[in-house]
Amino acid sequence: MASIAVINAVAARLAAEWHACPVVDSDRPDTPPPDGSAFLAVEYPLPGSGRQMSIGAPGNNVWRETGGIRFLISVPQQDGKIPGIVLADQLAALFRGRNFDGVQTDAPGPPVVDRSRTSGNYIVVAFVVPYQFDLIG
Repeated sequence: MASIAVINAVAARLAAEWHACPVVDSDRPDTPPPDGSAFLAVEYPLPGSGRQMSIGAPGNNVWRETGGIRFLISVPQQDGKIPGIVLADQLAALFRGRNFDGVQTDAPGPPVVDRSRTSGNYIVVAFVVPYQFDLIG
């Protein structure tokens, strides 16, 4: 799981920059909008890691958290997987090689259809963006 600073930074970036489909509550990622349209859920599934990057006086140390941000785009089944892949490409561009609120992202992995989450109503296209976050304290 990511730290709250990373979760808040990703949420703020999505709120400011992502308007293609609604972002659902991460505590209930399989809850679609009432109109049955596409939606996005965000998870932090990888066991992140942290390590001290410097040793110095209190307030001058750097701790680095690394992990992955998993984006799950659910599109209506009747639309097929291509719209989900198109949305994934747009979202990947928003997070590819970016620095925001102390979070630095790397190259996203390619999108895949997540068959474990695909249901009769939705196709789920997922991808992961690696990140690192430095905490100075």
